[in-house]
Amino acid sequence: MATNYFKSPLMRLRRASENLSKLDKCVTSYFKKQPYRKTVEHVPEENMDHHKVVLTKSFPERATNLAVEAIEGFRSSLDQAAYAAACSAGREGSKFASFPIVANEADLEDRIKGASKDLPECIFWPIPITDSGLIRSPILELCDH
Repeated sequence: MATNYFKSPLMRLRRASENLSKLDKCVTSYFKKQPYRKTVEHVPEENMDHHKVVLTKSFPERATNLAVEAIEGFRSSLDQAAYAAACSAGREGSKFASFPIVANEADLEDRIKGASKDLPECIFWPIPITDSGLIRSPILELCDH
């Protein structure tokens, strides 16, 4: 039986999605109670009104925790999927298979040659758009097999 390298990243992705859904419900519930007041301040120097929304009740700590956990889960699933792609390409045990997240495009090439050098080259090919307008990523192609 073939090893399913993508089992763990898909599990992390599902968990992150669950946290995102819980976050949406938490924030929606918070704002339904209208925990804010609206103010308008005229700024004569600009001859403009500044409209502000001021929270009157603390933002729920639970929402912050869910947001952090969702972000961590999505980021982890990217790294795990990158490692799974490297394993699928015969590079099991690689220490250079992290997902290449960089601050700008100029840093991408260095990242690909360094911490992401064992990822299959197809990961970095241009991402095609399907007839329905959806993005079809090469990493998703690997997950489907």
